[in-house]
Amino acid sequence: RAVVRARLDGSSFRHARRQVRASTHPPVPPGGSRGGTPPDPLLPPRRARRTAAEPPLRRGIELAPPDADVVPVSPAHGRNTALAFVVGALSNAYFAKQEAIRCEIVEEAALFDPGPDGTGALSQLPVNAPPEAVARAKKFIGYRLPGDTADRPLHYLLSTPSVKIERDVDGGFDVIRPGMIAIARTITKGTTLKGNSDTIIPIYLNSAFPKWFGVIFLMTLLSAAMSTLSSQFHTMGTAIGRDIFEPMLGGDAARSVRITRTGIVIGLVAALILGKLVRGNIIALATAIFFGVCAASFLPSFVGGLFWRRMTRSGALASIIVGLGSSVFWTVFVNAKTATGLGVCQSLFGKATLIPASFSPTWAVVDPILVALPLSALAAVVVSLATKPMPAEHVAHVFAK
Repeated sequence: RAVVRARLDGSSFRHARRQVRASTHPPVPPGGSRGGTPPDPLLPPRRARRTAAEPPLRRGIELAPPDADVVPVSPAHGRNTALAFVVGALSNAYFAKQEAIRCEIVEEAALFDPGPDGTGALSQLPVNAPPEAVARAKKFIGYRLPGDTADRPLHYLLSTPSVKIERDVDGGFDVIRPGMIAIARTITKGTTLKGNSDTIIPIYLNSAFPKWFGVIFLMTLLSAAMSTLSSQFHTMGTAIGRDIFEPMLGGDAARSVRITRTGIVIGLVAALILGKLVRGNIIALATAIFFGVCAASFLPSFVGGLFWRRMTRSGALASIIVGLGSSVFWTVFVNAKTATGLGVCQSLFGKATLIPASFSPTWAVVDPILVALPLSALAAVVVSLATKPMPAEHVAHVFAK
């Protein structure tokens, strides 16, 4: 408003900005603070605290050396997650209430077998299929979209009581109204009866929007993903160069830069290999595992370092180790969903999880963060109280008192 008033008075935009800055940021008196507040006699002058010899005050216990690297973290990752949740909610409403597939129905009762246990990949049954396979098979509707040629594979939709079919109503085309939630809409040939959550957004874009909008939207997602990946790969390379190479081998700056670049390349290659090998529902599961491990490992020490004066370096390290170890252990060996998907427990001990269903069916579905986060917080408190506190001068310095 102040800029607009200045412009209406005939001032230039640059002059208006200077006027607003002068009114909202008064000059700092020598040795004092803005607004003429008398300086605190127990603290050095503000200008002196901002010299190169003494870094600015930081609230919280400094658990890292002053010259430690600070890697910039892109906020795009949080935006990506929020965008996925918003689009997921919209897709549920669209698929259940609004979707109408304009198509040519080719098969109205195609049979797909989910396997003897009902958890296998869906495969189409031949005409002479055995009776037991036909009994457990699910009905699907096979159709072609406008523009599809006869040699292209059919699209398949799970036939449920909510599905409504209208024949020859839209210019000679049929209309299918699925009336199902988003995850059920992803069940098709090659998936399991649980669907594939990674394909919800692409199916939603192709069905609800024109093709040109889908291209723009996917390019937007790609740009957001690139900004997130750049910071993550930079973090991996910096961790290898600064946190592993230099402390262990005492490398110089030039070699550290080369090691950092090598670490970034290794991270890129590992990500590509994992993306090629791991298929189906991996994005949501990997995101949940990643955030759970990060919260259990770093959240207690981070909060303690900011708000608890008794926090120590040993307590922070113990919290990180206990949180990381318990979270990884529960993810790999106890939680049924993640342990079964990873297969490590099955390979080592011959069973999906270490806790059998006969002992307790509840513990196998408990999320790792519900166990690892309390253990990490407890380790931070116990070890900090059991070890020597930080020097009083250091605590007073970092808490600005």
